[in-house]
Amino acid sequence: MMRDDALGGLLRSISDLQYDGKSLDDMLGELGDLFRKLPAEYLDDMEAIHPERKKNLLHVVEDVKHMLLTRILSSGGGI
Repeated sequence: MMRDDALGGLLRSISDLQYDGKSLDDMLGELGDLFRKLPAEYLDDMEAIHPERKKNLLHVVEDVKHMLLTRILSSGGGI
C-alpha cells in the first residue's frame, strides 16, 4: 500500500505519468529553442532526442520516471 501523504502523492503522480501524442508535441514545443541551438552532429545521431523521433523521447521519459522513482524510494521515501 502506498503512503497517503505528500510523498505518496508524488510517487503516484510520477508512476502514473503517461504521454500521448499531444503531450509529446507540447513538450517538444517547449524544447524547440533548445533543439535549434544544438549542433548538427547531435541531431544527426539516430539515438538522440529529436522532435521528429518521438519514440526516442518516449524511451527517455520512461527512463526518467524509473530513475525518479528509484531515487525517491532509495532515499527513504518508500511505501
